[in-house]
Amino acid sequence: MTGAPFADPNLKLVVLSSLLDAKQIDLGTPAQLATHVLGRAVDLEDEGYEIIPGAQAYLERYPLTDELLAAVEEIEFDGGGTAYEFAWYFWDGEDDVFDVKELTGIELCRNLRSFSAISMIGNVDVRALLSLRKLEYLRLNTGIDHIEALLDLPRLKEVRVLDNGTYDKVTTAGTPARRTFDTLKDRGVRVWVHWASATEPTPPAFE
Repeated sequence: MTGAPFADPNLKLVVLSSLLDAKQIDLGTPAQLATHVLGRAVDLEDEGYEIIPGAQAYLERYPLTDELLAAVEEIEFDGGGTAYEFAWYFWDGEDDVFDVKELTGIELCRNLRSFSAISMIGNVDVRALLSLRKLEYLRLNTGIDHIEALLDLPRLKEVRVLDNGTYDKVTTAGTPARRTFDTLKDRGVRVWVHWASATEPTPPAFE
């Protein structure tokens, strides 16, 4: 199945980027992969300005064993991910073609310690991460849903959120979000919540 074992093929590209960065897998160069899947020489200086469907399909169907999934300790949602140049060499990261719509299957990365979302995903529902019992670092520039579920991540060491809505909630006394973050602080979790945009005078981060 395309994208297996993940429901969203674009989540698989995020995981492949992590494995490439950790040198757990080797796909050669983008030109070598394109040549392999197309069965002919490929000049990416000429053909790299759009998606190469065969290369994209190869990535989406790349076999991920339990051993490889267990090796994933860090993932980052960002347009600069290593896997993207194998599918679209000169992709500028400015459109939504590789955006992740759902996180189903992320629980298979059972040793994940760090989850960072800079872009390419909407608000992250913390409930989708609760099976990640080793998760220590959560960094989100994309917003967060079900903040209260943070309290059910047993190894959490740091939470960083860059989002106007979350900032407004945690800086308002008595809100559920504020109570959640105060409890995290009491547990020794480092917290940092900052607005993404603000008018002068700009308020300080919540930490």
